[in-house]
Amino acid sequence: MMPPAPAMNRGPAPWGLLGMIALVLAIEGYVSRHEFDFTRPEGVEWRLSGQAARRPDLRGTILCFGSSMVKQGLLPRVVGRELGQPVYNLAMCGGPAPANYFLLRRALESGAKPAAILVEYHPGGLAVDQAHFASYWPSLLEVRELASLGQAAGDPLFFAESVVAKLLHTVRNRHELREHVQGALQGEARSFRRHNLPLQRNVQANRGAKVIPKNPAFQGEIAPHLRQTLLDASWSCNRINAVYIQRFLELAKQRQIPVFWIIPPFSPDLQREREQTGLDARYRQFVAGWQARFPNLTVLDGLRSGYQNSTFTDAMHFDWQGAYSFSADVAAVVGKRLVAPDDGRRWLALPTYRDRAAEVLLEDFAQSVAIVNQPKSTRR
Repeated sequence: MMPPAPAMNRGPAPWGLLGMIALVLAIEGYVSRHEFDFTRPEGVEWRLSGQAARRPDLRGTILCFGSSMVKQGLLPRVVGRELGQPVYNLAMCGGPAPANYFLLRRALESGAKPAAILVEYHPGGLAVDQAHFASYWPSLLEVRELASLGQAAGDPLFFAESVVAKLLHTVRNRHELREHVQGALQGEARSFRRHNLPLQRNVQANRGAKVIPKNPAFQGEIAPHLRQTLLDASWSCNRINAVYIQRFLELAKQRQIPVFWIIPPFSPDLQREREQTGLDARYRQFVAGWQARFPNLTVLDGLRSGYQNSTFTDAMHFDWQGAYSFSADVAAVVGKRLVAPDDGRRWLALPTYRDRAAEVLLEDFAQSVAIVNQPKSTRR
């Protein structure tokens, strides 16, 4: 008979470690519950688009993808009125090519059957890799999607850092938390809530679009950051973006969905400089290369549509007036193409700009701010 095993001396409980774990969980929970205070509006915008891609009412809907030029330039309520069918805008700030693909795949997996797809690829976004948007991917992608992007990019470190940021809100929003704490110590409120609540309302009210009021101060100047991204003479498409443009167009082709590659206009001075530097021609050649490979792809070219400074808020973003006219013109051309898809023309110039009376009720961002700041009892 074996002697009984000696009793294990467990020692005192690791209260310090357990307390630290509890503190970390409490902080994570607090940051998670106050996401709108600590997340930049761009991150919220990405999250809202990711959630909208799973909407159960996207069957038969025309879907819009792309950057802020589409987010602020294609108004689903205007396009839908012209076409007589529902439209939803899934574009977002930056709108990189991989994001367009994952949003389309997510929508299709959730049961969407788009009648058509409108997509835009911003020249500036095409020139950078996935790491440029590292702060925002965790707000959009699930772990399996992050793994797919990391594998396609050949960047395991990107995947590891993104997963940690997705799981831990304090990692994802560490820079914003630092700003928040610094502001609190200086007696300043640095919460993003005052931006994020109107953003959420405006996007939901406009079926994914963001409607921007007029900016009389804009007179055509090209901001330094736009010069850097849109007038770089060394421009080319980064490899990872080409991979995901291919995947996006292949997926649409497999589902027999007509695709319209939208080229929105820039302000007159910016367009003029892009033509003078050869960047306009280089981008057109880039788009034509994709069009030659995909027979279901039609290009809608608005670069020479004559939009003036009075329809822009800066050198590349429409105000509501420019967006209204642009949306109506895009809808008119798309409607004709869906009725007669085989007329042989696949690169179509959009009509010359003309001011249109607003026949669709829109809520612009300034109105959303005013409504959100009203007492709850008076909000509509």
